[in-house]
Amino acid sequence: MREGDLILSDTGMSWNGYHSDFGKTWICSTDPKPTAALAACYERWCELYGAVTEVLVPGNSCGDLVRAASKVEPKYGLAHFYLGHGVGCDSAEMPFIGSDLGLAFDDSIELVPGMTFVLEPVVWRDGWGATAARS
Repeated sequence: MREGDLILSDTGMSWNGYHSDFGKTWICSTDPKPTAALAACYERWCELYGAVTEVLVPGNSCGDLVRAASKVEPKYGLAHFYLGHGVGCDSAEMPFIGSDLGLAFDDSIELVPGMTFVLEPVVWRDGWGATAARS
């Protein structure tokens, strides 16, 4: 590894029989300072996350989450990576939100009170890097 390299970690975790995952982008440095392009990725990630959480209400569908993300970052309409997934007995389980199962599938899943899942939007720019975080 060299100064300034980006590391995207994605790991599973377990607690009392429940499983999920966690991911984050790190800058390899003793004094990390993001480039302007990487900072722009992070700003876009914040915008995307905000748009998704704005429509994260009971009665909406997982498709509504994908459409909100796609308005900010069009790749979510192309299903290159999950926007999110369920949490439970495996590190990634149903519902898969924004997957290659398609928008019709996402539209078939209604958000209900108590539903738990991980949001994991990733924003990247070829040649510049990526910003990822999960909650």
